[in-house]
Amino acid sequence: MKEDAVLIFALPRTGSTNLMRALNCHPALRICNEPFNGDSGSIEGLGPVNGAAALDAGLERIWVEHNGIKHVWDSGGWPFTTSRLNQRLLLRSAGRVIFLTRRNLLQQVVSNELTFQTRFYNHWQGPERDRPTEFTYRNLDERRLRHCLRAWPRAAAKFRRKLLRSGLRTHLLEYEEVFGPDKDLATRRGRLGRVLEFLGRSLEDDRVDRRRIDELLDPGMARVNSAEIYFRVPGIEAIERKFGSDRTGWLFR
Repeated sequence: MKEDAVLIFALPRTGSTNLMRALNCHPALRICNEPFNGDSGSIEGLGPVNGAAALDAGLERIWVEHNGIKHVWDSGGWPFTTSRLNQRLLLRSAGRVIFLTRRNLLQQVVSNELTFQTRFYNHWQGPERDRPTEFTYRNLDERRLRHCLRAWPRAAAKFRRKLLRSGLRTHLLEYEEVFGPDKDLATRRGRLGRVLEFLGRSLEDDRVDRRRIDELLDPGMARVNSAEIYFRVPGIEAIERKFGSDRTGWLFR
């Protein structure tokens, strides 16, 4: 374990990429992007991780040049073959953990399904940034929505309990605290400042690229799938009627 490192441990569609990029605007932070995700991993040639030994070897390589990892996981064990490796990474990789979730589960799982269709994950993908507004969406898979609405919060609660019992320095963070539609830029900036304080850093450091941080936190840029996008999905109002609730959240309320 690298005691002075940080792990951002996040379910999909929780704002983890923008959070990582904003934190990396501090010159003392070098957080790498999903090194164990074969699709977007930022450590070239890391290779498949199929057991504890391979995971530990991968961490040793990562810590040579980085002091943080952004890791996205799901309840089925992805990006590994088993959830035990996600748990090992959570509890044995870094001395500080940012545990990132999202309060509005319905928006989270619907947004995840839309990214499967568009392959568009954030607004910083260059010339393809208009893709969500032009894409012809298909009907959503209701069985997969139902599964994620049940499995994701259960898995998150289990990992949260284990993390809080571990004694690791932990910062619990919800997407809505930083990227919620009711949060203006000043509020978002202030919440990011608290995350930096948890990491022993300051937003007031003269070396911080504040202009870049404001770009990443801009309410007009931070969110990929808005209500405008949801309305382009066939049958989306029926999806909200069927799956929306005060517990799971709503798409249009």
